[in-house]
Amino acid sequence: MKNNKMKILSAVAVFALCAVLLATGAQAKVYTTDEIAEIARGILACELSKSGASSVQVWLDGENAEGASMPSEWLVIGLRQSGEKFDFSAYADALEAQYLMRSARNATGSQKYALTMIAAGRKDDEAVARIADETVGAQGIMSYIFGLHLITNGAPSENHTADSVISEILSLRRDDGGWSLTGARSDVDVTSMAVQALAPYYDGSDEVKAAVDEAVGLLASRQLEGGDFASYGNENAESVAQVIVALSALGIDIQQDSRFIKNGNTAIDGLLKYRLPDGGFSHMQGGEYNSSATAQAYYALVAYLRCRDGRSPLFVFDDAEIIEPPEIESEQKSQAKSAESEPVAESAGDAGQTEGDGKQAEIPKSSYKLWVILGIAAAAALVCALFWLTGQRNIKNFIFIILLAAIAAAAVALVDIKTASEYYTGTLEPKENVAGRVTMTIRCDVLVGVAKDEHIPSDGVILAVTEFEISEGDTVYDVLMEAARAYRIHTETEGTNYISGIANIYELDYGDLSGWAYLVNGERPSVGCGEYKLRDGDTVEWHYTLELGDDIR
Repeated sequence: MKNNKMKILSAVAVFALCAVLLATGAQAKVYTTDEIAEIARGILACELSKSGASSVQVWLDGENAEGASMPSEWLVIGLRQSGEKFDFSAYADALEAQYLMRSARNATGSQKYALTMIAAGRKDDEAVARIADETVGAQGIMSYIFGLHLITNGAPSENHTADSVISEILSLRRDDGGWSLTGARSDVDVTSMAVQALAPYYDGSDEVKAAVDEAVGLLASRQLEGGDFASYGNENAESVAQVIVALSALGIDIQQDSRFIKNGNTAIDGLLKYRLPDGGFSHMQGGEYNSSATAQAYYALVAYLRCRDGRSPLFVFDDAEIIEPPEIESEQKSQAKSAESEPVAESAGDAGQTEGDGKQAEIPKSSYKLWVILGIAAAAALVCALFWLTGQRNIKNFIFIILLAAIAAAAVALVDIKTASEYYTGTLEPKENVAGRVTMTIRCDVLVGVAKDEHIPSDGVILAVTEFEISEGDTVYDVLMEAARAYRIHTETEGTNYISGIANIYELDYGDLSGWAYLVNGERPSVGCGEYKLRDGDTVEWHYTLELGDDIR
């Protein structure tokens, strides 16, 4: 009998010991706020190193301002909410100038612009009110999500209220409790973004609370063993970032909530799977630096730090007290002075895009800028003289004219404008060190006979199958830009990974899921066109899609 008791006690002890060991092995590493902040600073140091800027402020005033577009908008929002003090005026001026130059402005793109302008301190900008009034719901779920962000941050709207937009978002839920752009199954990214928009209203509405709670449960069920998440079957950094922002907006500590710890890994662990040695982030594990993934990783870490500090969600731009920023030095600070004097990526004029992340485009040697700036100075001097001669000598008048002239001169200095003939060369330029040849075609077959637009060819072929030489490291984006210049194909991009328009046919023109997608050798890559490096013999196809690419596979 005594032996039986001993056996039972021994078994219980072994079981308890195993349980303790398992629990210890599954316990997640908890990163301190200092460690998280250091990772975020590492991202900024990476960006500074790539730009050659000596500080974040210099970077905002220089390269980032000249290329003000996605994904730098996300970085600006992250910087605005980081608690550090920056001047976004030069960035906002450049962003406004670029926005006004765009020939096509879809609803969500305009909303992101307005949201960034609010973050940069331009809430009273006329375009912000107009965008909030005209774009909400114009392009499905995403335009409701970003529209609600605008209203939450005080953008005036005569046609929409927070309650009306919330009702629309809730009405678009899928049966599984989340949201998606298409199909019956919810998507992690879209669900997270919907939760981000609804978070400020969580405590004030039982209906919102119930919907958000169900969505949080869905996100918990979708978390992978490594702590990260997948969108449309692809594990990626951006999906993890969106979940972190969503949960942080609700005050959920992702390092403490057991629902979001899988196999001892939290969402922070999941995000860090995509971190590169230089502090930047890749889109997919093992991939190269990706500007979008890096920007979203940064603002996700900022969102989590705000959660830990008990501050407002990432997309609620309150007037919380800010602190002076610590100095963040790039590896190239010693060369900053010379780097700042060198030209950086320019605007491509009619094409409305920059040459790429970290690549410097050749700037024409024309001295037109000097003459335009001198003309502005002369005009300002003339106006000041007229004020003086007519007796209107209030110092405020002169200050206003000088400031106006300074802004105009800065705009001329920031934007390098090429004529169509300068940009669209009309010929394929020979390459040195040719590493191979690829073919590319651009088509919009799905629009033939469906849409009436003078820009749609009768056969759907914008560019027939054409051969291009490639150098080592050339991407799909590089070849597309080469084709655009050589064959005078108007192309608009956001960064180097996202193509918003080709041949005056734009994303979202023909539905919420419409836009441009590319195939390589008949397959749809999971990375942006600026990341896919081509090899000899590759076949590239650009297609306009009505269903997020499902109709071209």
